[in-house]
Amino acid sequence: MSSILIWNCRGARKKQTGYYLRSLVGNNEVCFVRLVETMVMDMSRLEVDRLIGNEWEFFYSPANGRYGGLIALWKKNVSKFEVIGNMEQVLIGNLTFPNMQTWTVAVVYASKSYHSRWLLLNTISPLVCSDLPVIVEGDFNCCLNQSENKGGRRFNFSVGAQEMAQFMASVAAVKHLVRLTSDHCPLMVNLFAEKPRPGNRWIRFEDIWMTYPVTWRLVWKNWNTEDFGMPDEVVNRKCSRTMKALFFWSRNQLKELNELKISLESRIEELQLVDCSPNGLNEEHEQELRLKAIELNTTLARLATWWKQRAKARWIDEGDTNLHFFHSFASARRRGNRIIEVVNSNGERIVDPNLIQEEFWNFFMLKWRDRQVSLANWHEFGNHDMIPVQFSDSMEAEITESEIRQAVFSMGSSRAPGIDGITSSFLKFYWEIIKKDVISVILHFFSTNVMCQSWKETLVVLIPKKENANMPSKFRPISLCQSFYKIVAKVLINRLKPVLSTIISEEQGAFVPGRSISSHGLMAQEMMSKFKYSNQKSGLMDLKIDMEQAYDCMSWETLQEVMNLMGFKKRFITWRGVQLGVQVARNTISISHLLYADDILVFAEASRKCPSWRKRMIARMMGYKKVDSLEYLGLPLVMRRLNGADFSKIMRIAFEKINLWGRKHLSLAGRALLKDASSRRMHYVGWKELCQPMEFGGLGFHCLTRWKGALRARVVWDLI
Repeated sequence: MSSILIWNCRGARKKQTGYYLRSLVGNNEVCFVRLVETMVMDMSRLEVDRLIGNEWEFFYSPANGRYGGLIALWKKNVSKFEVIGNMEQVLIGNLTFPNMQTWTVAVVYASKSYHSRWLLLNTISPLVCSDLPVIVEGDFNCCLNQSENKGGRRFNFSVGAQEMAQFMASVAAVKHLVRLTSDHCPLMVNLFAEKPRPGNRWIRFEDIWMTYPVTWRLVWKNWNTEDFGMPDEVVNRKCSRTMKALFFWSRNQLKELNELKISLESRIEELQLVDCSPNGLNEEHEQELRLKAIELNTTLARLATWWKQRAKARWIDEGDTNLHFFHSFASARRRGNRIIEVVNSNGERIVDPNLIQEEFWNFFMLKWRDRQVSLANWHEFGNHDMIPVQFSDSMEAEITESEIRQAVFSMGSSRAPGIDGITSSFLKFYWEIIKKDVISVILHFFSTNVMCQSWKETLVVLIPKKENANMPSKFRPISLCQSFYKIVAKVLINRLKPVLSTIISEEQGAFVPGRSISSHGLMAQEMMSKFKYSNQKSGLMDLKIDMEQAYDCMSWETLQEVMNLMGFKKRFITWRGVQLGVQVARNTISISHLLYADDILVFAEASRKCPSWRKRMIARMMGYKKVDSLEYLGLPLVMRRLNGADFSKIMRIAFEKINLWGRKHLSLAGRALLKDASSRRMHYVGWKELCQPMEFGGLGFHCLTRWKGALRARVVWDLI
């Protein structure tokens, strides 16, 4: 990624400018953009995100009213730009490329005054003698004749042109792109070659295919082709055949869409060249040029829909179709799939792809190794731990077609598929075509208890736990299961949900419907308050235990034994001495522990007479840290009244999320900013007005100060 884009856009706030700019950046792997004659006096982070995306940093020089204005934009994850000079006519800085080469860049929008331009040239001239290579670009306003300005006609060496020739020490070869939304051609400078990107490894269903009615005929034709064999084998072949048909059809369709864009750009360029000729364009060609420009903008918007589908931003349900957001989101996901380097157990950096793969392989093979399991002398479960009788029989009843349909349509759309490439969107959209075979194969599994071996093939994807993860332990593995495996699991989950609250103790707050993380946080804080105000003779202590990689150590034998002891029927299973506890108040039960997934708090009595040196020794022997405060589920637990500083971390995380959503154009930001179509300026509206109902002129936003009491009442109601 080493291309540089230079463009006199004649207005950075035009919607067409954003459309064309994002198209140029996406198609040419641009890492640095310079826009001149932006005609904006102020540029906010939100406006830059709308213009090109949230991955770009920027520096702007304001316009003088409707005249001038400069913006430098650089992709922050691959390049760096350091401003060393900013004046009315020029913006100067050092640009560092991904290969660590540094160039001095001068972005120019010169004055039309001859004397003012000489001040500019005297400022830039010393850069040519510097140790760094120099790129000087922009609009020097040497062409002042109206006939020269229109269409960029070739000019004679007038006084301004001679002035420009004397100033330029060398000429760089640049590519002139199609002139669109501005009367100036964008200029593309390519400095370094890029390695080709690897292609996709398997066929995956894309939601954009559902927008074409012809796909119904394709799916019906390939799915209903006569086939023989076991139900699971038949369905697997039908899925593979249908996905291949959709894939090859879509490849041709998308190719045509890209070819249409290229042909439109080519035709527009031809017409613009004719416009540059002495005769210019006739009325027919001028009309064609306008229509082609409109059609090209429409095609770019349609291509943006493709990027929206690939972004997989599931939290956006309805709202603004911000194609630059989806483009940047998809690009971020693509870059996140690359692991450039890791640090091994010896602290050595590894950059070779084969060695990186071997390092991850060894780490997870050790992590997921078989472990010795002892099932002897298990503690007997009490009646309160057993599954209720009324649920036991219903859980192993015959699976019905309605249960399978409910499982399919309750799965989220546009989720990452497994190796088969089938998503829930495919299952739901073409359900009328495929439902007979899908229901048949799922019922076949539940009747035989034998699952197709290929359904168990799981794609493990590594998700970084934090930015710049460079060790295998800093990646979180997730399993992308195949679609029919998910349906089976969903059917079992739906049957198990009503029973969970009766067999899982109330101390566990995760995975059980109706239990919330907020209740656990409040209960933990109440326990800490008890520690502070307790008057009992014996002391109190709290242990926080985080079971690292707890679910990676789970054994199937252990799980089956636990289900046996809890009273689960065999058919459902084959479907695959110190007083603890602290009383918060009198006449209440003792709370011995709180659990949320694998985060555990243990409360117990302790001796106040235990000396400090012994406490430190016990903590050191057991591998614990002795603290006066701790954090549980992201909330601070302290033995004093909480103040604003205790919530600084939570507020920082919240503001980062809000800013991130704002930069990615969450619909809230788009609705909160009202645009006056006549002046094209943004007008900010008071929050009080936005919180009014829509029928009273507001947008129906919730006012948190008014909702505070209701939220508190809800928490109390949940606890009661």
